[in-house]
Amino acid sequence: MRPRKAVILGGGPAGLYAAWTLLQLGFETHLIEREPVIGGLCASLPAGLNCYSHGTHAFHDADAKFLEEFRSLTGNNAIGKKRQVRIQLGGQLYPYPLRGIDLWRSLPVGLAMRCLCGFGGALLAAPFHHDRPGNAEEAIVRLYGRTLYEAMFADYTQRFWGMPVREISAEFVAQRMPRFNPAERVRSLLARLGLGDRQLNSRRTELGAPVMYSTPRGMGAMFEVLAARIEAAGGRIQLNAEAVRVLCANGSAQAVVWRRDGIEKEQECDLVVSTIPVRQLVQRMEPARPSAVLEAASGLHWLGMITVGLLVRKTQVLDGAVTYFHGRSFHRVSEPRQSGVEVYPSDCTTLLAEVTCKTSDKAWSQPSELCAQVVRDLRAEGVVQPEDIVEQHLFRAEDAYPAYLMGFEPKLAAVRADLGTIRNLVSTGRQGRFDFMTAATAMKMARADVLAGLARLDA
Repeated sequence: MRPRKAVILGGGPAGLYAAWTLLQLGFETHLIEREPVIGGLCASLPAGLNCYSHGTHAFHDADAKFLEEFRSLTGNNAIGKKRQVRIQLGGQLYPYPLRGIDLWRSLPVGLAMRCLCGFGGALLAAPFHHDRPGNAEEAIVRLYGRTLYEAMFADYTQRFWGMPVREISAEFVAQRMPRFNPAERVRSLLARLGLGDRQLNSRRTELGAPVMYSTPRGMGAMFEVLAARIEAAGGRIQLNAEAVRVLCANGSAQAVVWRRDGIEKEQECDLVVSTIPVRQLVQRMEPARPSAVLEAASGLHWLGMITVGLLVRKTQVLDGAVTYFHGRSFHRVSEPRQSGVEVYPSDCTTLLAEVTCKTSDKAWSQPSELCAQVVRDLRAEGVVQPEDIVEQHLFRAEDAYPAYLMGFEPKLAAVRADLGTIRNLVSTGRQGRFDFMTAATAMKMARADVLAGLARLDA
């Protein structure tokens, strides 16, 4: 009896872990990745003598057993560093998540008092909300009060998404909204007492300072080791290749057509695991899915991310490994060296300044002015002077963040319902589920989705 064959679309954390899981179950695996490097958004990107990345990445998870399993799987070469995250408020830097005293110090006394009163009012009103918030603005106001929303969250959220906060779904608040310690501690207590807002389940912030793992070549090197183990076990990985069609018949996926160097090849399969953006998956299926499903898929959008990587002639420039900024062209800046990443020459450090934008924006196609603005903003923050910059590199990720625009939920539900009719097709991971999650969560989700898909296939 021949081994069953699986094709995995996408070589990020979820795709790689799905491939490894299937190899352990006796499948022949063939992974297809369109980029020249493995790791997806977590990839280590070589430039000059150094490795950069698509923004800030370090591996962490509260599940100690899974964390140890992954570290062992990737050669135990990861370096653990205590989380050091800062947030800039009122021209000062504070530990993140914020403590109550930091919030008090960062705001004028009168404004801080109004924020405190508004937050207290929001807590008192929470048990009486019986309807779901209409949008992200309403959701944040429910959580923290109007004054604190306007002082802390409105500008940052609007700059991150490039649109009014009222046009963003309330689901964003549960998935990606910046949070701070005092609110989360109180809300955790209220939840235990059964007094929380039953219509708005905000994801709990990791309080304290968990250990974050990286390697001397960045977090992507961990996934390079995993890819090597997959190939050593007989799995195949094709880089610079892209799945162009998923051929279906009789309610199942029969084969995947992929292209590399202009040449198309067809791979028959018993199972397809897709971690590419779910919109792309639907659009590449043949025969075409129903028009209503295609229309729903086309209504799902992603934000792109531009990362400006700088080699700076200083050994350290940030107070912590990661700093969040308000009112700048970038929303977050990281210094990988503080996470254990090696930098060459040794008297230099690297910086990663992250900027989100739509791929239709001018900044995406003509980023030179954006890069110049990033440097001006870093100078204004006192982070770096232009004369200290040795090298400048640009990295773009087209599908970095699922865009939770108003009305996306029924579209996603329609797409997932249709994909569920293909018995041997699994769409998983951050992009395949259209869901914010860490790399570790995406990997565990991929494994669970693969096992569920196999159970359905074998039923």
